[in-house]
Amino acid sequence: HLEIESAGSLVAKTVLLATAYGEPNASTQGALAPFDAVPAERHAKAKSIVLIGSGLTMVDALLAARRGGFLGQATVISRRGQLPREHAPKGVVPLAVALPRTKHLSRLTASVRIACEAAEAHGTPWQAVVNGLRPSLQAIWQELGTREQARFLRHVRPFWDAHRHRLPGEVHAKLREELDTGRTALLRARVTHVERLDDGFRVTLRRRASAAVENLQTDLAFDCTGFRPS
Repeated sequence: HLEIESAGSLVAKTVLLATAYGEPNASTQGALAPFDAVPAERHAKAKSIVLIGSGLTMVDALLAARRGGFLGQATVISRRGQLPREHAPKGVVPLAVALPRTKHLSRLTASVRIACEAAEAHGTPWQAVVNGLRPSLQAIWQELGTREQARFLRHVRPFWDAHRHRLPGEVHAKLREELDTGRTALLRARVTHVERLDDGFRVTLRRRASAAVENLQTDLAFDCTGFRPS
């Protein structure tokens, strides 16, 4: 039985939830989409770029800007500051692990961490454990209650995504070089607003554990956060 806004109600035998990727993040509206076509001369003239989000999309946008001629300072803004991890140097065989049948997220995450540490101790990359979880992810998710699913999305998802959605070694090395040389800085903060200016963008943010509001002016700003669950 479905109650539909402004359309009464429906009764159906089967209901499929197909909300796709969710909704855009309202706080980042005003920034460029990560794959918007930016003329090479604009990349070349830019002295600064802000990338909101720290996942695979951010890496793509950053390296695309470098290929386009951007030579300035890049700033990655992320609430958790989690960057994509690296694929194992060689292909690994997925390692199946027996996780406890539990409805408690804390016990589940602890079990995955212990399994990764045990694999590393025996010479098997932790990536094999994460890969081995793929066939059972849907069942694991469905066994969690609504409250535990919400806790995962709020607290654990950034860490899971960083380990699940990884980078090839060559690309990961380029990202590390960006950070190690200081050409790219990682800022742990939450973006609250993005404003387009005549000559660039103003990004309003709050750093973690701080109530102070800061404004960061930049030549280019890209929203690499994707979508939030709807």
